[in-house]
Amino acid sequence: MPFRATTVKLSSEFVRGKASFAEILWRCTELVCAVIGPCPAETVEAAHIRAFAKHGIHELRDGISLRADIHQLFGAGRIAIDPDKLVLVTYPGLNRYPNCREL
Repeated sequence: MPFRATTVKLSSEFVRGKASFAEILWRCTELVCAVIGPCPAETVEAAHIRAFAKHGIHELRDGISLRADIHQLFGAGRIAIDPDKLVLVTYPGLNRYPNCREL
């Protein structure tokens, strides 16, 4: 599934720091996982495309909504987004798990 880039105007709440990175991202993505599509809101997490620990900045353009288990795989480097093709790349070892074959 190709990743679709979206341009969004930041709200004044976000600029002033009153709303969290996750809240603004979820409003913009309507709580839809960028990898698998719609899923229960309780399972969606806000993720940073670039590791937050490395740059320490919450930027909306660096955000992606992911289902919790997909977020864990993303953080562990088992799935990634090819920056040139904007497609999901998966670690070959995931193919042995039926639920991961369809990613």
